[in-house]
Amino acid sequence: MKAKKLTTVQRFCLATLFTLTMSTLPSCEKDSFNRYGFDSDFGKDSSGLTMMSISSNVSSIILSGGVFMDSGEMKVEFIDPNGFIVYSRNYFAPGNYSVNETFKVSRGIWKLRYTSLKGIGRIDLHANYR
Repeated sequence: MKAKKLTTVQRFCLATLFTLTMSTLPSCEKDSFNRYGFDSDFGKDSSGLTMMSISSNVSSIILSGGVFMDSGEMKVEFIDPNGFIVYSRNYFAPGNYSVNETFKVSRGIWKLRYTSLKGIGRIDLHANYR
């Protein structure tokens, strides 16, 4: 038996049906992205900024990970929605540093940023909430 090609209208109808079916099926797991931060190398003149919006009931915010310094210095700051720096630390080379801090929750935009001060290394640092 030879298969026939679908017409443009038939392809459109099938695509629409597929899209409607997939959008109405219940999901087995909730999508909840709650991890913000950095997994990257940094150089002498680099910097990074990530922002996290807290708008629902959250029990705590955790800043965790590590900073690995090959040379120079770098600074990390975690800023609450009111603009207060709740965590600030300079890291110096050579060194491997662990971070594990918990913060009281405030609704709004939290900022995690780093600035290399002629430092070279790697930052694997994240803010998440639960």
